[in-house]
Amino acid sequence: MGVEVEDFSLIPTQLTFLIKSNSPYYQYNSLLRNLDSADNVIFFGHSINGMDFPYFKSYFMDLSTLPINKLENKHITIITYDEYSAMEIKDNFRRNGIDVRNLFNKVAMNFIMTKGVYEGKESEIAKLEVLKNEIIEGIEGGD
Repeated sequence: MGVEVEDFSLIPTQLTFLIKSNSPYYQYNSLLRNLDSADNVIFFGHSINGMDFPYFKSYFMDLSTLPINKLENKHITIITYDEYSAMEIKDNFRRNGIDVRNLFNKVAMNFIMTKGVYEGKESEIAKLEVLKNEIIEGIEGGD
């Protein structure tokens, strides 16, 4: 539990105990290293927004600014509810200074809308099936 903010000056000194990394229970991890080294990244059930976005901001910022030859194998799938939630994610990227057009031009970005899957929309079901097969192939192939 706790918060993370980019602008530390927004938190009064008396409340810095609320910052996640100040907690004695905070566990440092290699999330960004793992994201950087992965060819396929799937975000499921995460709005990539709000208080948790600082964890991912530098990752998406780097993706949008790196030379395209460094990203040719990067695939990012965001599983979200519907077109509106996908738009909110893209708007959040923009609000945080990430060039969405550049990001989408450099990285194979794919949104799967669970609402469409639930409603039997063939295009969303097909995207989910492709993702499922890629995961299975990766597991069986040892990737």
